[in-house]
Amino acid sequence: MVFVIFLLLAIAGFYLVLKDAEAEGAPVVINEVAWMGGSGTGGHYDEWIELYNNTNTSVDLSGWILKANDDTPAIELSGSIQAGGYFLLARNSETSLVLSSADLIYGTRGTSWALKNDPDAEHLKLLDGENTLIDEVNSLGGWFAGDNSSKQTMERVDPGTSGNISINWNTSNDVGGTPKAPNSSSAPEPEPEPEAQPEPAPESEQEPEEESNAETTEQQFEKTNAVIISEFIPNPEGNDSEEEWIELYNSGSKTVDISGWFLDNKEGGIQAFQFPNGTNIMPQEYRVFSVKLTGLRLTNTGDSARILYPDNTVAHETSYVDNAKEGQSYALIGESWQWTDNPTPGTQNMAISEKEKNTKATKTKTDSPASPQNSATGSADESEPKGVNTNEFAASINQGGNNTGIFVIFLLVVFISLIGTSGIWFLKKKYIK
Repeated sequence: MVFVIFLLLAIAGFYLVLKDAEAEGAPVVINEVAWMGGSGTGGHYDEWIELYNNTNTSVDLSGWILKANDDTPAIELSGSIQAGGYFLLARNSETSLVLSSADLIYGTRGTSWALKNDPDAEHLKLLDGENTLIDEVNSLGGWFAGDNSSKQTMERVDPGTSGNISINWNTSNDVGGTPKAPNSSSAPEPEPEPEAQPEPAPESEQEPEEESNAETTEQQFEKTNAVIISEFIPNPEGNDSEEEWIELYNSGSKTVDISGWFLDNKEGGIQAFQFPNGTNIMPQEYRVFSVKLTGLRLTNTGDSARILYPDNTVAHETSYVDNAKEGQSYALIGESWQWTDNPTPGTQNMAISEKEKNTKATKTKTDSPASPQNSATGSADESEPKGVNTNEFAASINQGGNNTGIFVIFLLVVFISLIGTSGIWFLKKKYIK
């Protein structure tokens, strides 16, 4: 009996070791949780969760799901997370301070998307497209870290260690946390050994020191022509101060960090909007920035939209001089800018196709009233016998193609009529004297 109990305890211990080992070294982990919401006006509605890629290769998140043990919330993922990069999931709230830098926006302000606060907390699971458990954080009974009153987030110390270990989580040193940036309490990286320094040359042989390079003191950023303005709507249907938006597009093959860059209208116009830290645009991504976030309102009688680098030089600019019609966006379609009544925020720009134009033209022609020619010849139309309209019938025969069946039916009717007439004539001839 003692042996059986010992064996069961050994099996249970082995299972727990294996389960924790699954999380250790997981390719993607749950790295930071703002279960208490944000520090903005939205409070507890402004929740967000950050993932981290532990590997040196990009990971496709298509078909993955991040969910609580009771499926509230259950978030379907898409897109990819770069090697050693972060992936930010933000709850859909107009007041969220991280919404503009989020890689995926989920849910609403409804309770079905809310994370439980203490003392209940959550058991979060990250599953891949084959429903395999990749990482988990079991905080049922109380979150491991974080402060609801100060809005300091719960952040992971070591992404290579299991998320089920409470001491692997700390309360962030920063109010509002560190979305899409290294955690304030991350495990310190080993310091490199100091390199041997050569002995100084005699004073007579020393060269005069050059002036320090100004670039070392300036904010570092990479200039690129990959990020452009691709579409905006100056005069939307509804309230301009709520419905206007500007869309950026990354045409390159690499993710571009636009933190510290500016979005602006014409020079000397409204105050420019500066993109917050952690704002990245992925390759081939269309990212929409609402007027409610940027505060930028374009005039309806001509204006400009510009992207500026942190040093205030222009990265991309486009202008319009026409009066903006309500509901139309100004979009870069192919190589040219044009007005379109088919706005496509967040997706590839497309003009109305010729097929749609022809469909509209055909419908207009079909639904139009009788032509003046028909009205002028009303008496002539009335002279036609009721039933078959010979003009229309002849026209349908001449059209061919799909009207061939009508012509065949007409011949069949004529043939049956001739047979019937011949039969009646034969019977009258033979039996009626």
